[in-house]
Amino acid sequence: METMTNEHSATLGALAKALAAAQGKITGAKKTAQNPHLKNKYATLADVWDACRDPLSAHGLAVVQTTEPHGKDGVCVRTMLMHESGEWIASRLFLPVTKPDAQGFGSALTYARRYALSSMVGVCPDDDDANAATGRQEAPAEKPAVSKTESDATENALATAFDSAATVDDIAKAEAAAARASKAGQVSKAGLDRLREKRAAAVSRVSGAAA
Repeated sequence: METMTNEHSATLGALAKALAAAQGKITGAKKTAQNPHLKNKYATLADVWDACRDPLSAHGLAVVQTTEPHGKDGVCVRTMLMHESGEWIASRLFLPVTKPDAQGFGSALTYARRYALSSMVGVCPDDDDANAATGRQEAPAEKPAVSKTESDATENALATAFDSAATVDDIAKAEAAAARASKAGQVSKAGLDRLREKRAAAVSRVSGAAA
């Protein structure tokens, strides 16, 4: 099971303002790689970086990812988003490793870094290579069509989650729910754009309260 913990600097006002501006320029990650087992394309860690590196840098933001010990059956990646003001947000992602060898750990670390980076800055790539990290190679299930009414209801519920978020953890939970809905095709592209705006507003609001 994936587990995430979060922490941040005493104030977040400058970082939140810069991140909100950067997210207005961040795009979805392009899918340049193909899963050899499922034969479908997915966005790599490099693709996620390509989607966010320039907007982050242009607004004084930088990301550092490091690894930490996590026993013999798992990996831990710590992702820190830093602003030139000195403010920061950090999260740790703990991920189990199904195959305890160099390839298994390497795959899990790459997946953890991509997942954590996407979550931290708001990039929404597909998650097709999660099977490589977990050791599963099932064929993708047929997705039922989602009606506009269902899509609108899902978007409204996610928007409410961002609007009511009072802590960084609340925002992270809403992000995870939005990522699942996006993967399941339950939210339109326009809806995802609106949710990104909701997330940026939530970050700004929570950081203002913490200042």
